[in-house]
Amino acid sequence: MRRIIGLMTFLLVCGCDRNPAPSDTTPSADEAPKSVEIRPITPLLPRLLTHFSVDSKGNLYWLQESDPPAAGGDLVFLIGVGGVPQTLEALSVGNLLDKLGLHGATGAIHSLAIGPDDALYLLFIGSHGPAPVYFVAQYIPASHGLRIVADTQRLMQESGLGVSLALARGSLLSSATDLWLWVRHTDGYALLKLESHADTEMTIHRLQPQPPSEARNWRLNGEAEQLSAGMHGVLYFVEPDHATLWRIDPDGSVSAVLSLEGLPQAATPPAEIEGRLFMVFGDSPRFAFASSVDQQELGDSSKRIAEFPAVLVYSPLDHKSNYFYRSHLIAPESMPLQTLDPRQLTVDVANNTLVTFDAGTGELLRLRFSRQ
Repeated sequence: MRRIIGLMTFLLVCGCDRNPAPSDTTPSADEAPKSVEIRPITPLLPRLLTHFSVDSKGNLYWLQESDPPAAGGDLVFLIGVGGVPQTLEALSVGNLLDKLGLHGATGAIHSLAIGPDDALYLLFIGSHGPAPVYFVAQYIPASHGLRIVADTQRLMQESGLGVSLALARGSLLSSATDLWLWVRHTDGYALLKLESHADTEMTIHRLQPQPPSEARNWRLNGEAEQLSAGMHGVLYFVEPDHATLWRIDPDGSVSAVLSLEGLPQAATPPAEIEGRLFMVFGDSPRFAFASSVDQQELGDSSKRIAEFPAVLVYSPLDHKSNYFYRSHLIAPESMPLQTLDPRQLTVDVANNTLVTFDAGTGELLRLRFSRQ
C-alpha cells in the first residue's frame, strides 16, 4: 500500500495556449474577478485516479486509487482546518468490511463524496466469493458512525444493470443539495439520485436523460471526469464528441448550455457557485490545435499562453462569459504556469474557493477568485 505526503511540489494552473473562445459567448469584464490566487494544499501522487470532496466546515477528504490496486485497498485521508493530513483508519478497507459484517469480501473504495447532510459517502466495489459487492456506505465524522445505505441488491435493481453491476465502474457526484451515483458499464450507464434519511432506508431514483433530437449520437457512457453535480438536482456533462456542455435537469430533459468549440477538448466539468459555472482548461501535451484555426491568427507561443484562457466562468442566466488569462493568476514563483492537467473541481463553501487536483504533479490546489 503506497502513500503520500513527501516534499511539497509547487505547481500549476495555466493559461491555455489553444484555440479562441466559443463564438456564442460574450465576455463581461465588469463582472469578472480580477485575479485567481492559486495555492497548494498538499502533494499527492500524480496520475492516479483521485477523488476528493469538501464538507461545509472546509474539511477536505480525498482518496487515490492505486494502479495496480494496492493489497487491502487504498486509504482515505482528511485535511482539516489545521492543515495537517491524517488517515481515517475507520475507513480502511479491512475495518470497513468488518464493521459492516462483510467478512471475506475483497475490493476497494472507488469514490467518495460529501452529501447534503455533510456526511461522507463511499462507493465500494468488490466481490464476496462469486457474488458482486457493490454498495454505498455513509460515514458520519462526528460519531464515526458507519452504515450501508445502498446495498448490492438494490443497486442492481435500481440501475437496471442486474448482475452486470459486478463489471461496472462508478462515481459519486455531489453538490450542497444533491448526491448522485453514476454507474458505467460497457453496455450502458445509470444515473441514480440518492436521498439519505436518518432512520430509514435510502431513497434511490433513476434519472433517464432525454437528449434533444439535434444531439445525434449523444451518449453518457463516458468517463466520470465528464460529469458534475450542480444545484437543485441539475447535472452537467462535458461531451467531447459534440464540443458541448450539456445540462441534465431533474425531469430528465437535456439542453445545450455552452459550445466548447475552439477550446481544448479536455476540461473539468463545471463547478457551480451562485449560479455561475467555473471550468478549468489545461495545457497538457494531450491537447492539440483545432485544424480549423489559422496558426497565423494565434501568433507566437508566448502570446498565445498570455492571451488564451485558463479559467472560464459562465453565467447561464445572461449568457455572459469571463475568461482568466495568465496575467490574472497569482501563484508562488516556483509554480510553472504553463502546465495544467486538472481533474474535477470541488466547491469549498467555507473558504469561498475551488479545489482541483493536478494530475501532472499530484498537487491538490486551491483557487481563490478576487475582484481586487
